[in-house]
Amino acid sequence: MRKPKIYLETSVISHLQADDRPDRMAETLRLWSKVAASEYEVVIGSPVLDEIRDCGEPKRSFLEGKLRTIKYEHCGVDDETERIANEYIGEGGLKRKSETDATHLAIASLANCDYAVSWNCRHIVNAKAMRAVDTVNTREGLKLTKIITPDILLGGDDDGI
Repeated sequence: MRKPKIYLETSVISHLQADDRPDRMAETLRLWSKVAASEYEVVIGSPVLDEIRDCGEPKRSFLEGKLRTIKYEHCGVDDETERIANEYIGEGGLKRKSETDATHLAIASLANCDYAVSWNCRHIVNAKAMRAVDTVNTREGLKLTKIITPDILLGGDDDGI
């Protein structure tokens, strides 16, 4: 059986250390244990690494250390990524000021991810963004990448972690 391929957006990685959101941190740690056990094929885009580099210390070092504990495919941003991101914006799913968020979704789609996983419900995990991604991806012949939060990905799979 093929492992699900997931794109981890910055907010997920950031919630590995989020004392102000213990509920999200717990779900993220549960997901991370499965990622570390190679239960998923993981994709991380250049914007994620850039956003982590912009974090202050000690969080930056903590997150970079966590990334060193997993296997992932790194995807950069090219002209096609920018074009697809702009299509999502043009469809009305994301605002121009959320261009980086559109780029995350474009990377996930172009990397043939089954899921784009994010805690960013304001800009990414919402009906407008989902509709735009589905519309553009269908038109462009891309995989229909589902946009979800970690708790939705994990569902009721509570293994005591």
